[in-house]
Amino acid sequence: MALNSDNPTLRVNTLLSIIPHCAFVLSFQNIVYAQSVQMAPSFTQELNFYHLGIPIASFLINIAVYLVLTWYLDQVVPNEWGAKKHPLFCFFNKTQPLSE
Repeated sequence: MALNSDNPTLRVNTLLSIIPHCAFVLSFQNIVYAQSVQMAPSFTQELNFYHLGIPIASFLINIAVYLVLTWYLDQVVPNEWGAKKHPLFCFFNKTQPLSE
């Protein structure tokens, strides 16, 4: 197996797609390649060792993760309106007081 390949495998491209910027670049390259060979790009068809459905899934997962992270940090980080909740607030009962 060559470590310095010009054409990485589907697995490598899929793992790179976890990073949203890489997913965008890989999908754009795939669309440009499909247009250059007079093909219509498809979400399910593998073209140039990549599926166009992968970046869509990556973007949706990243949106969900960032929404949860934003909600959590909004609950925990103090701001000018007062103290915020304990960092482990989601693991405790509302009626159960936190021990010091």
